Amino acid sequence: MGKRDGFFKRKGSRFWWCTTDPVTGREKSTKCTSLPAAKAWKRERELQRHDPSYYRATQATFGEWAAKLIAKKAEKLKPISLSAYPRYFGHWVRLIPESTVLADIGPGTFDDFISLRRADGVTDYAIGKELRAMISLLRLAKRSGCFPGDLEALRPTDFEEHHVKGERALTPEEFVRLMGKLTPDQQAFVCVCIALGCRRSEVFRVKTIVGSTVHIAGTKTDEADRVVPTLSAFRKLLDLAAPLVPVADHVKWNINRMLWDACDAAGIPRCCPNDLRRTHASWLKELGVDSDVVRRLLGHTSSELVNTVYGRPRPEKLARLAEHSIAESPEGHDIPALPAPRKANVPWKNDSTKGAHRLVSVTASLVNSGKRAGEGVSKTDENRRNRLAADTRIRQSECEGCGGSCGPTSWRAGWKCCPDCTCLPPSILGLGERNRLGDFDGGRAP
Repeated sequence: MGKRDGFFKRKGSRFWWCTTDPVTGREKSTKCTSLPAAKAWKRERELQRHDPSYYRATQATFGEWAAKLIAKKAEKLKPISLSAYPRYFGHWVRLIPESTVLADIGPGTFDDFISLRRADGVTDYAIGKELRAMISLLRLAKRSGCFPGDLEALRPTDFEEHHVKGERALTPEEFVRLMGKLTPDQQAFVCVCIALGCRRSEVFRVKTIVGSTVHIAGTKTDEADRVVPTLSAFRKLLDLAAPLVPVADHVKWNINRMLWDACDAAGIPRCCPNDLRRTHASWLKELGVDSDVVRRLLGHTSSELVNTVYGRPRPEKLARLAEHSIAESPEGHDIPALPAPRKANVPWKNDSTKGAHRLVSVTASLVNSGKRAGEGVSKTDENRRNRLAADTRIRQSECEGCGGSCGPTSWRAGWKCCPDCTCLPPSILGLGERNRLGDFDGGRAP
């Protein structure tokens, strides 16, 4: 077949060949059976030639760079933390094969992955960890020129990780009910978790429980590999678990499901292995143990998590601890005798001419004016006069100086019987307000 725009077919072949490959400069099969597809293939090869980073991105694969990232993380992370990355990328493989080139990964890939994991019932907090693992992979590849995309555009702008801190800690009553639904090996696991404050993986590294201390071969933090004392508060639990330590390996498989089923059978809220560790810290805090001591028993590098996550004492225990501290405090906290409550409608200051005094003066002017209700005032004003009149009778009866005898004549003269007199003149009101309410003569206030 003849050449067309730099493409031809060899005799007996169904693929189009390119006379000059833009990358190699030689004849090369396009592996395309249609001419438009062969032309698109050539344009792709031209882009690879003129943009080296794009060319490297089309050669780099997801599986290759996942292995490189894990190898780099192994230099700093503990084995238990490093083991999470193969699990993260294992979920990505469900969407993109290991042979996927990095140039094909974009924002749409991230959107599809989020939808896939949400359909699995996974929380956004867990999805966020898997997204960060992929972004770390692409960032490492971008530094080597193997990823041409924009890292900032990959993660959806409206995606938020809501981390719900654990609050579940078993009460002694719930612990007893849970133990009745477990096998001996499962009981040993729960007892070691609660008595020693172990992480799930650390339980199976406890080789023996003898003497006053136990070695826990933790690896998560610098303080995880530790020797902890066997506390008297947990002595019964350790005595029960000691014959079955080290805990059988078969217990670790599907441990969460085992605990959920046992909790359902016991009729208590569900718990997980980390809740058992939180139970250890909560019981110690209820006994008044200092947070720094608790964090050392848990293998933490600081007491922040003890105060915010792990230490969850019950309210009644908190009250007991607080009362004990108050009783032992050398300085008492005696509240002095409280004054009598202020009477209703009594001003804050005796010499004030605002608030209740204004109500008294308005009402007194209405009562003493002799003007009947309904003459020149609205129904609303009439109701207001009636309410204020009742209040005035109460207020004037409380005046110790005059017994409420001060009248309009005294008001005009600006006189009052005593400094505490509540029968003050209505001079604080404006002229329009006094006339509208039926003041005694409509004149101006002195």
